Amino acid sequence: MSTSVLSRSQIKLLSQILHSTSLSLGRNSQLALQRETLSRLLGFNDWNSASALLADKIAGDTEVAIALLEMPQHDAKRIMCVGRDAPWRLPEKARDYLVDRSVDPSQYVVTSYTRPDSLLPQEKRYYETIFSPSAGESITYKEQLTPAEIDYRPSYHTPVVMTFANLQGKFAFKLTAWLVSLYSKTDSASYFTGAAAKPLYNSIIQSITGTEPKLREAYCIVDNADANFPYAIVRCDERGAELEFIKALRYSPGGEIWEHLKGYNDQLGLSLLDVAEVTNSRWITDCENNGGETYD
Repeated sequence: MSTSVLSRSQIKLLSQILHSTSLSLGRNSQLALQRETLSRLLGFNDWNSASALLADKIAGDTEVAIALLEMPQHDAKRIMCVGRDAPWRLPEKARDYLVDRSVDPSQYVVTSYTRPDSLLPQEKRYYETIFSPSAGESITYKEQLTPAEIDYRPSYHTPVVMTFANLQGKFAFKLTAWLVSLYSKTDSASYFTGAAAKPLYNSIIQSITGTEPKLREAYCIVDNADANFPYAIVRCDERGAELEFIKALRYSPGGEIWEHLKGYNDQLGLSLLDVAEVTNSRWITDCENNGGETYD
């Protein structure tokens, strides 16, 4: 892999993401070891070699996709792709790896696809709004999210954890994939969400198994035209289509609406990030129809 695809600062940022999210999933992790692993995936002998040869910064934004493929009786395999098409090349590389080991991916189905809730104690989450009353002046307002509230911002780097089984239901392999967008100007990163026209879930599973799965579904809260019941719970799919009106809700403070919604999605086995991912298109449409704010 070219030594110019990532910078030193990006490797440091990626290693921090891998380290913190691995711990949140209950995996053992050491920050220094994550840097070493990334350096080897880029073709270097170790982090010292990478640090000496990589530029401190490079121009342009990019995507990075990193996977950990785990199969019984095989050593864990790490895969890395860098570039605008990285999230789509990664599952193809995973499929090629399986085929090279005489595994026919078309004989397997995905039994779980989730961005799990953290096993660590949940930190407080906030929405931040910056208001500029005059030139050169800014005021930041912070509003705490309730524990069950859905956050649609791509600021959580939790990987996708996929498990596959054979047609008889026996576990076959697990693929954990980190999908990250890197921004060079700000030295920051966000989770890569893909596009509603072809949800990333469908792209990944189809690339690996050769069969496109059904769209995922979840429950979300939308605005309702009834002044006495200003909100409603609806069932929708990942392209934003409203499939079923469940019930209208009265306004209630303190996060009760979100707790109510969580009860429905818990029955589907969805994490908070899963719900945000599946219902993102429906939420964007609802915000745009009502002049609300959306997050890219």
